[in-house]
Amino acid sequence: MKIVFLIYKSAPFSHHNVYSAFKDVLPEVEFLTVDQFLDDPIATEWIFVFDHYQIRPLYRQLKSYARVAVYVLEDPYEIDQTKYIFLSEVDYVFTNDEGVIDTRRECGQDVVFLPLACRHTIFYPNPIENKKYKLVMIGNAFPNRIATIEQLSPFILENQIDFHVFGINWYKCKVKNPYIHFHNGVISETQLAQIYNASEATLEINRDLHKYNEHNVPAITPGRGFSSLGCACFTITDERPTSKQFFPEDGIAYYHSLDELQDLILLSKPFKVKIAKKGSFYVMQKHTFKHRAETLLNILS
Repeated sequence: MKIVFLIYKSAPFSHHNVYSAFKDVLPEVEFLTVDQFLDDPIATEWIFVFDHYQIRPLYRQLKSYARVAVYVLEDPYEIDQTKYIFLSEVDYVFTNDEGVIDTRRECGQDVVFLPLACRHTIFYPNPIENKKYKLVMIGNAFPNRIATIEQLSPFILENQIDFHVFGINWYKCKVKNPYIHFHNGVISETQLAQIYNASEATLEINRDLHKYNEHNVPAITPGRGFSSLGCACFTITDERPTSKQFFPEDGIAYYHSLDELQDLILLSKPFKVKIAKKGSFYVMQKHTFKHRAETLLNILS
């Protein structure tokens, strides 16, 4: 079976990260930008496209060359923009978020669930004896994340826990706490792996659900749960209904209240290490991009 992977050259960096992750594990497959393919089409049975709004007008043209499957890296704030597309232009819609499957099927799309995974060539245990960070959080400043930090602030101050927050738009958080450190900016995957390996624990907070996406239930903050566990970093997250099918309780820490979150942060370091090692083993056995590539090829074959 011949398959070509295509991406829009100016797609978000997160799309390019996933594109590169597949490229790591599929060396025999052709990887091109959409423009490169259209300038010089090559014979193929399947075109697998990383969806982006700027290339959606080209899907019908791509379909004239081969069968087309699009991979939608779901954004809870944009599901309403894609509910009614992809009907005649493509053959399959792959989604990384199980929560949107029913919505997409109700709109007539032929949907396949393909969750994100650990890019194991970057996210793997590289232990540092003396951890640089006690607690980190990676992610942009969405309202529910800001609210969680505001609620945690007195506890962080009382226990003198250095808490480092990485992402963009954290100027929106008005917390003044000498133990909470904001690092505004985009984090590369290599930097992210270094942070996880230098951290005793990470807090991964799912985004709030959007009014246009009320049934969308992400498994965990996009991809990063797989990445943090890949590095054997103790991972604390708010539980969603689909979480446990990816992350068993003995490999990750779920919280359902502020008190539970605070208790998890205070767990002993040996206990955190024990759980993180189990989580890392589980991810490497079931949830790398090599596993996703095998699933993808089996579906398209």
